[in-house]
Amino acid sequence: MATPLVPRAVVQALPNTPAVFAAWLPDGHTLLTATAGSPAVTIWNTDSGYILDTLTLPPVRNFRPQILLRLGLDADATHATLTIFGRSQTENGIEWRVQLYALDLQQRTLRSSGLPQPPKLGQSKTKDAISVLGANIRRLSLPTAPDGRQLRRMEFSNGLEILDRNGTLIRTLGGEERGWFPDADLSPDGHTFAELQPYYGGGTTLVQVWDLANNSPLPTLIRPNHYDHVRWLDNARYMVWQSVGEFDGIQVPTLLPLLIVKADSNGGPRGVVAQRVPGRCLVMPLGASGEFIGAGPRSCKLPMPQVEADGLYRYKSGNWVLQPLAETSAHVITAMATADIGQRLAIVLRPTEPTGHGARLLIFWNGPDGTSATFDLPPLPAAAMRAYADIDAPLEFRAGDIADLAFSQDGASLWFRYGDDDYSYTPAAGLHRIDQAGTLGRRTRAIGGRAVLVTDDGASGIKAALRTGPALLTAAVPIDAVQRIGQIAGRPLVWTYTADGTLNWWDARSGALVLSHYSFPGNEHFAIAPDGRYASNLGADTGAMRWVLPNAPTQALPIETFMSQLFEPDLVKNLLACHADGCADSLLPPPDLGSVNRALPRARIIDATPDKRDADYLIVRVGLTQGRDSDGNLSGLHDLRLFQGGQIVARYPDRDLTGDETLPQWRQATAIANPEAAGETIISLRVLQLANVKSARFSAYAFNSDRVKGESANRSFDLASSPSRWRRAVVLTIGINTTANPAWALSYAASDAAAMSKALLAALAPPKSPLPPTACATPGCSAGGETREYQFVDPILLTSTGQQPIATGAVIRDVFKALAGALPDSKVRALARRIGVAPDALDMLAPEDALIITYSGHGDTVAGQFRLLPGDAAADAAGRPRLETLLSVTELTSLLGRIAARDMVLIIDACHSAASVDDGQFRPGPLGKAGLGQLAFDKGIRILAASQADAVALEFGSIGHGLLSYSLFHDGLNGLAADRSGDEELHVDEWLAWSAARVPELATELAAPAKAPPPSGGSGLIDEGMPPPRHSTVQRPVLFDFHDHFDHGLRLWPALTLSQ
Repeated sequence: MATPLVPRAVVQALPNTPAVFAAWLPDGHTLLTATAGSPAVTIWNTDSGYILDTLTLPPVRNFRPQILLRLGLDADATHATLTIFGRSQTENGIEWRVQLYALDLQQRTLRSSGLPQPPKLGQSKTKDAISVLGANIRRLSLPTAPDGRQLRRMEFSNGLEILDRNGTLIRTLGGEERGWFPDADLSPDGHTFAELQPYYGGGTTLVQVWDLANNSPLPTLIRPNHYDHVRWLDNARYMVWQSVGEFDGIQVPTLLPLLIVKADSNGGPRGVVAQRVPGRCLVMPLGASGEFIGAGPRSCKLPMPQVEADGLYRYKSGNWVLQPLAETSAHVITAMATADIGQRLAIVLRPTEPTGHGARLLIFWNGPDGTSATFDLPPLPAAAMRAYADIDAPLEFRAGDIADLAFSQDGASLWFRYGDDDYSYTPAAGLHRIDQAGTLGRRTRAIGGRAVLVTDDGASGIKAALRTGPALLTAAVPIDAVQRIGQIAGRPLVWTYTADGTLNWWDARSGALVLSHYSFPGNEHFAIAPDGRYASNLGADTGAMRWVLPNAPTQALPIETFMSQLFEPDLVKNLLACHADGCADSLLPPPDLGSVNRALPRARIIDATPDKRDADYLIVRVGLTQGRDSDGNLSGLHDLRLFQGGQIVARYPDRDLTGDETLPQWRQATAIANPEAAGETIISLRVLQLANVKSARFSAYAFNSDRVKGESANRSFDLASSPSRWRRAVVLTIGINTTANPAWALSYAASDAAAMSKALLAALAPPKSPLPPTACATPGCSAGGETREYQFVDPILLTSTGQQPIATGAVIRDVFKALAGALPDSKVRALARRIGVAPDALDMLAPEDALIITYSGHGDTVAGQFRLLPGDAAADAAGRPRLETLLSVTELTSLLGRIAARDMVLIIDACHSAASVDDGQFRPGPLGKAGLGQLAFDKGIRILAASQADAVALEFGSIGHGLLSYSLFHDGLNGLAADRSGDEELHVDEWLAWSAARVPELATELAAPAKAPPPSGGSGLIDEGMPPPRHSTVQRPVLFDFHDHFDHGLRLWPALTLSQ
């Protein structure tokens, strides 16, 4: 059986220091660049400008690289040699040495070559040598390509520019910004990840939080001043605090307060501080009780005007209390450590006056109120103290003569380093010295507050294992540049966080890599398993990551190339579930990618001109060209899509969806040109213009023959004119109490529709609106500095009751067609009379308009597809729904896709309604699939489903409504409870998200029996009056919102705000 083809994900980010060496390969297309400080080699495809690989130096025993002296390409151009200047620890202290590394360009590997040798630098063995070398290296010139192209360093970036022979810029070799997050932490359950950036925006600190399990961002905390640490207190709260007294050489005026933040921040878009604790030195949590431990100002030399006494402080019941500790009168606290569990505390004190001992260690096993074990360690010889001064360790663990003080992961033992020796302590065994003299390759380190054994065997590199009690967690992980390490609770998974911002998970049983997670500024993330499956919120056209295949090592493919095969939004959740029960391979294997067409079509937006037949429209011309892969295969041209402002506005061929399609059927229906044709194919697309705008930005792409998205084209145009129109909103509410089958009757669906219509009309066009519709003479104007969101709001109420069966399938379809401008005027007028609205309420919606649709009634997956039951839905002789009388999600998708409104909301209060979007195959990305989920992604439709795909939606007699509808119109629009951001404004994204969270709470609060589906084997539709089954779970709505977190949607006016 052939080995599956597994792509590598390559981060498109530049090193933190500029490239000082470069070498062209003979093909003239591939370039090697290398940085001097923190040496790394980057391999570029200069035709595309993308990074093919970035190789960092492997660890070498007792050698710390400092600066790259030379990058030399071998004669056969298949290998290169790097000469690195660095330092080693010897019995006589620090010595400077040179180490050679061999780069294999075919295998893309970098390994050490031989032992470090003393450099030929005269007698200089100080850091001054590095300064001299660095100055000389920066003056080195960059080589010329075989065809005469030149390289030039970019002025304000670490990238390079490629120039032709005449000095004209051809391309830049740059990359995405990775950001700098010097501290990070993973929640105990492994679900949530927080990263801290202390220099965000100059004088502020940023903490971005990511829900790994659900592949979604959580609110970002932005606070003034510089904090430098972040830690999770539990799975819901994290703390940020300051541990150093200066930033960039500037002394801080006073110690900052410790901040405790709820990760979800009550659903707001920005992190909200839930508690402030006055600052103390060396502060850390004391177990999970909400207590903290800290020290006075002498322990960190920070000004604390509010603190008079030095010593040990304990924060309890909202106050810091000075703990009675006799030793602090003649000692200063220089380091502390606490365990993740219990109230275990270790304190290092250093004498303030000459004594007969060195450091003093106090260990409290049951909190500061309990008894302590006290140990006075012997003084260290001066040579040992000098050697210790060269040890690299976090600041909070360097004070005093005891280094690397930390508890084991499980809190069962305490570890530290004193001089050349490791020490451990348990109550049973007492203090135990481990003689490490002469074993430079083995020592205990405190990494992120946890005790770790670091081993350097000189062969496989520097490895580390978590200490768990007196034993070790079996997995040994690469420790080079690791800043944090820990174990996920209840799972055999060890995690590490490295200085480049990468979070890795490792299997503690085998040491195998399980997951790598990369983060980027703006709370963008990319997580990938070793087999290529990934989860991400990076945009479709991201430049942050590319795929490189082993059989095409010079081609960097867009991430969306293998989205259909490898994208798994629930990847992390599935991995956690898998490892919770000890499995190693329960996840489905990824498909083989060898047969996927990797040739990508190219798009070019040519122009955008007014339509001569109707000035409200633009004609946008797009040129398409087939691509070729490295084997010469053509891409084919299929399914051109045009977007404006990130939302789809046209496609070619323009067709109605037909449900599930096989790949051959899709190819036939979407083909644009003969797959063998060469040259450019030009397609003209007609687009209805946005009103009252001066410019338009378009993007376009097509798919290849395997439904793989091609590269996007982007272009903006200044418009000579645009239509002048009033903004308009339509509220279409549908409630189905009765159908043609009496067995499917409901009690409150029609009431839901009527109540939603009334509440939304008031929220969009309130009686006390700051601007009545007649206050302006022209669209888009304002009066008194204020304007209403929409000048006209048209409610359309469609219900089906025993007396008034208006909401039939035909009526619902015709309303959608009218709003899309696809219904003749005569039929529009007839439809308006039938449903009791003015004809202009059914006018075609324009791009600047809004449409809110609510449906209350029955919904179920029938014949493999989710379907809604209109008022004339009927059953066959066996009582099963007749498909021709239902409204399928495919038909609903086609109808909604024709409507031009950019702000669209669809609320489905029906059983199993999440299946309308997520059919088990849906992936939020540019996949060219049929279905409502794909339309919601492409068109930006916000969809709120009342229940999960395998769950029911409930009605409650005590409120006379369905749970979701009631939470929306009664709780969500009656006051500012849904104002998650706290800005006293309510936007549609807040309203929907709040209501989704409110429904489970509301279900618990209501005491009346609910109407639920019959037991297993029934129809799956809500059965009037039946109590909820004992095994049923709480109803949990599902919100599908693919907008970024800066797009809040239309503004609503809650009832309470109008009366203030």
